[in-house]
Amino acid sequence: MPHLTKRMWEKDMLPVNTMMRVYQALGLNTLLYGREPWPIYSYQDLTLNVYHIRFIRTLLGWNRQECVTNSVVKTPMLSMYTILMTKRFHWLGHVSRIDDGRTPKHLLFGEFNPGTKPSGRPVLRYKYV
Repeated sequence: MPHLTKRMWEKDMLPVNTMMRVYQALGLNTLLYGREPWPIYSYQDLTLNVYHIRFIRTLLGWNRQECVTNSVVKTPMLSMYTILMTKRFHWLGHVSRIDDGRTPKHLLFGEFNPGTKPSGRPVLRYKYV
């Protein structure tokens, strides 16, 4: 999205709602592409949310010196966690509807083989002797 910086984000001619919709259509889809099947870790969610709020602040024209808290940033956009969870539910619905023999469904609903470990000490290799 660096090409849009000078053409769109830094222009005062466009209304904020238009810039928000372009960010929602291009920015969020680019940011979250292929993220649906990944596990959600708290530090990754926090990093994505920081980027999301920071970008909304730049769209609204607020800089860091104005000391505006994140709770004050009220937009019609959802939080990053909510966006990610809705994308994940859409992906899960897609995977549950595909054929049974396909790999994504097998990975999602598959079970681990419990297996057993042999008792005793592991066999030493030649390089360890």
